[in-house]
Amino acid sequence: MNGDGKAELELNSRGAPVSKSNQWPADRPACARLAIAMIACAVPMLSSAAGLGFLGNTPLSYFTAQDKQLISDTVNLVLADSNPATAREWLTSTDSYSGKYPGKYSGKVEGLGAFKSTDGLQCRKIRISTQAKGIESAAVHPACRTASDDWQLASGRTLEKV
Repeated sequence: MNGDGKAELELNSRGAPVSKSNQWPADRPACARLAIAMIACAVPMLSSAAGLGFLGNTPLSYFTAQDKQLISDTVNLVLADSNPATAREWLTSTDSYSGKYPGKYSGKVEGLGAFKSTDGLQCRKIRISTQAKGIESAAVHPACRTASDDWQLASGRTLEKV
């Protein structure tokens, strides 16, 4: 954490975010909340249902708060980029990683283009791909920018390619 109580973020040589902190900032922006919602949606909470225990064996089940923050930071960078087809990768560092399941985990957030909702909002679709312990997962999420300049899931909205 820096003096402002925010997680320190730097980019590695490939432009991927690398967090120096294992804490989430208390005042994380709405964009970060969107990223967290997208991550949570990527893994259904059905693992306790009969015969679906394998769903607990996903990359998300191994991620720490630090890993989730890296995904959130990467989503923020992609959504903030003026290029709707930009892509960014993230990678945990074994030097600073002290999670329950040590190892290098990685992922990628890819912009899949610009869209417009039928109610006039600027939108994008992004693909969030993650990898941990040799397990890979990917999901596409639509997000729209609200009038207050926050991003939110485009749930229930019809999107048209721009």
